[in-house]
Amino acid sequence: MELTRQIFGTLGNKKVLLLGAGKMSELSARGLLNQGAASVCVINRTLEHATELATKLGGTAIPFEERWQHMSNADIIISSTSCPHTILSREEAENMTRGRKDKPLVIVDIAMPRDIDSVVREVKGVFLYDLDDLENVVDHNAGEREIAAAEAQKILQSEAQGFRRRLMAERVVPTIVALRQRLDEICRQELDSFRQECGPFSKDQDEMLNAVMSRMTQRIAGSLARELKELPEKMEQEQMTTALQRLFHLQTPKTAIAGTIS
Repeated sequence: MELTRQIFGTLGNKKVLLLGAGKMSELSARGLLNQGAASVCVINRTLEHATELATKLGGTAIPFEERWQHMSNADIIISSTSCPHTILSREEAENMTRGRKDKPLVIVDIAMPRDIDSVVREVKGVFLYDLDDLENVVDHNAGEREIAAAEAQKILQSEAQGFRRRLMAERVVPTIVALRQRLDEICRQELDSFRQECGPFSKDQDEMLNAVMSRMTQRIAGSLARELKELPEKMEQEQMTTALQRLFHLQTPKTAIAGTIS
């Protein structure tokens, strides 16, 4: 498909002719049809086999004896027969292309041994490719795939690291939630004692004290949450989590939503 696109640019409205009705011919034709080729003809020494493959591809079976006219009208010829000798010589190719008016003809010979005489590529307007040419394309594509695979690996590593960080962060969320609740409890107790000792306060003063308490607990809990989430190793994270639970006598909730504390 890449080789034919290099010649035609697009496969739209291109006529494909298959010489041989084997599996390789079928795979090649399906690829070309999927890329926009208009029609496919199948030629085989056994017409029954040609008809069977043509039916699968939605194409037309042509008797072997009528091959020349159809080969002359084709844009792309895929040759994959089991013939022990070449089936297209230079002279035959020149006769076949006389009426084409320099219209390009791509012939891809995927048979082994070769179906097409190698000197056919010297005929004007004919672009002959064999298995060696296809191998070069595969090697080129392999190099591009290796580069793409390396880039994909970088993306995977980055995503894996990000997932690991999120996973580690989620592990400490219950402790962070419990810590915030514990700090709120401590501050409320201290605020109640302060009200009893220094109160009563006006409504505005009381709201200001509550706001200061809330900011303090949020500041402390937020700082500890960042420290826990950013620890690079699971063991360090677990050690610090355990230390906080002991220091503040925390009873962590069984479930918590990730991102409750940021």
